Amino acid sequence: MTRTQLLVLRGPAWLASRLGVSLAVLTLAGLGAATVLTGGQIMVGDLATAENRGRMMSTYQGFFMIGVGLGPTPGGVLAVHITNRFLDLLPVVQTAATHFGKQARLVAHEGDRSELSFYSNWVLVTADGAFFEQPALQAAQAIEARPGF
Repeated sequence: MTRTQLLVLRGPAWLASRLGVSLAVLTLAGLGAATVLTGGQIMVGDLATAENRGRMMSTYQGFFMIGVGLGPTPGGVLAVHITNRFLDLLPVVQTAATHFGKQARLVAHEGDRSELSFYSNWVLVTADGAFFEQPALQAAQAIEARPGF
């Protein structure tokens, strides 16, 4: 898998082919996400009266958190970065995926130091097995369960 293909898995950074562009896109996405929460609170606070402001703020926050928490439930892919020299996170993610009835595959990115792209391992977890049939994910490896884990 090439670095550009791996960026497809990182949300809005899929447009980037260089590290600097990727960081700029991810920064912009973070600013946009922060604006939604803060802007919503400002609007609710401005529209609410002093008597019902607390109730309206908690309702807004509640719906926002429910949306964030349940958003991935209907489908989608969870990409877990497991590169770590000290912890072996592969069996942890694989066991959790199996427990919840999801499929997990390992994607290893070799990196290219000339483009400041380094070696990394990712586990992709999804309920949709057809997701792994995409040409860009043909190199994704099935994860074998470890006995005794």
